Amino acid sequence: SIEVIEEIHALLKRFEASTQVRYASLHGAHRDVAKAQAEVSLTLEQLFIYRQKRESLIAFINYLLNRSPMDTLGKAEQPTKPLLEQTFIEWINLAMEKRQEIKEMEAMVQKSNHAKKLARLEYIPDIDVGFTYTVVGGGETMSMEDGKDSWMIPVSINIPLWQNRLIPAIQEAQKEIEAARAKLEDTRNETFYEVKDAYVKYKTAIEITKLYETGVVPQAQLALVSDQAGYEAGETDFLNLLDSERIYLNVRQSYIKIYVQLLKGAAALERAAGLDLSGMS
Repeated sequence: SIEVIEEIHALLKRFEASTQVRYASLHGAHRDVAKAQAEVSLTLEQLFIYRQKRESLIAFINYLLNRSPMDTLGKAEQPTKPLLEQTFIEWINLAMEKRQEIKEMEAMVQKSNHAKKLARLEYIPDIDVGFTYTVVGGGETMSMEDGKDSWMIPVSINIPLWQNRLIPAIQEAQKEIEAARAKLEDTRNETFYEVKDAYVKYKTAIEITKLYETGVVPQAQLALVSDQAGYEAGETDFLNLLDSERIYLNVRQSYIKIYVQLLKGAAALERAAGLDLSGMS
């Protein structure tokens, strides 16, 4: 935006010089000179405002990155236009496969199913088997078994006779399964909405960007050049030239805004699908 306003400011300075030349040669009116000077001052005011916003933004970025408040940022460059050719259905499928929130909820469903299986296992009797080995040592009698080490295998069985106490645990596990499935479905629905919303915004921004690049910006620039030549040749008045300048300024700024929306749409689509889109085309 600063670069656009600087371009317009320089252009208006040339307009101002043209009006002064025409006024000095008695081919123009003094009001044209005054209007040109006023427009120059207005663009200068815009420059001051945008430069102040930029300095505030630099300070905020330094704060976020825990850097020195005196650090500066380099010149901002327009990022490459993200061209994502996947269809909406492909984005939905990718999101259902890759999005971390969905994976988390699927894991919760598996955990709840496992908890229910463990609760059902309480109906099965518990069998404990042990082994004990005793070193006897030297014998003191004439018996053949005297002095031999002994061993035994104890076996115990715990039968769940009071099974009614197990029912609440199974019911609770079932409720947890239902809750986890509901959360999973809700996450899938939320993902569907976010992917569709980001996809529609991205596709719309792509189309509007193309419209500006191929039609609106070149047409506004052509109209400005034409009116500038017409004014210098005395074939049009200064008001028409100012109108063309304002339209050109608004068009250039609108293009920047829609390009930002395009970048935001691609980033939102990346977030919604749970993907890293770097390198994708």
